Amino acid sequence: MADKIELTINDQSVKADKGMTILEAALRKGIYIPHLCHHSELEPVGACRLCQVEIDGKWKKTVIACKTQVKDGMIVRTETPEINEMRQIAVELLIADHDTDCLACAQDTSCALQRVANHVGINKKRLQRLKHREEKLPIDDSNPFFSFDPNRCVLCGICVRTCDELQKVQAIDYAYRGLGTKIAGFGDKPRIESSCESCGECIVRCPVGALTEKDYLKPTHQVKTICTFLRLRLRPVAGRTRQSDRQCKGGSEQPRQQRQTLCQGPIRLQVRQSPRSPEGTACKTQR
Repeated sequence: MADKIELTINDQSVKADKGMTILEAALRKGIYIPHLCHHSELEPVGACRLCQVEIDGKWKKTVIACKTQVKDGMIVRTETPEINEMRQIAVELLIADHDTDCLACAQDTSCALQRVANHVGINKKRLQRLKHREEKLPIDDSNPFFSFDPNRCVLCGICVRTCDELQKVQAIDYAYRGLGTKIAGFGDKPRIESSCESCGECIVRCPVGALTEKDYLKPTHQVKTICTFLRLRLRPVAGRTRQSDRQCKGGSEQPRQQRQTLCQGPIRLQVRQSPRSPEGTACKTQR
């Protein structure tokens, strides 16, 4: 118990592990703090600034929850008039530059920006006063397996950090400055001309609909599998539709480096068709 820390979040007593951040402790307790750039498998960067919280007592100040570690006796408030106003302005600026045709988006109902907007509350009249992007940016459809729509991108950087921290490929990064900032490969060339390996790791972590698999079908359920393709002692999880397996990914009980999309290459679970696949191997689904 020496490594357990007790703090208070929104008048609720929360026990956290030593080294956890306020955001991690809150989410584990079931307390939602709006965020876009946070991912449990990546190092925190605090890019979206939506997870601001107020700390009372001797540490009284406003901090970002994703990078602030918990301390014993800490009193945290996730909702105050000042914080709510800052969040609302930040979300409105994101939506003003965002493609809001949600019904045509693969991430509809699963979009992190939708959840943040619903939580914060968006005023249509306030949105109308903001300057919107005059022209839509071209969609990068060059890769045969996925598309990148910069009009839906919120610049959270999760794809950039995934490619850098997990895959060690560094195929993409932030390009340009100010309102012209976008995610791009070297020289802003089409994604197919970059060093992208089409592993699909950025797609499964994208919180919005900027990166989508071509011919995407949302899985109806998940099942545990045994991956014989990679010869690993893993218990991955496969997303399934009524017709077929769509994607195979390491389960949450696996170490961080083993939670990546398995059967890399074509993104979808096409092990039998993969030229790298030994004949007769495939992911065996546990019935």
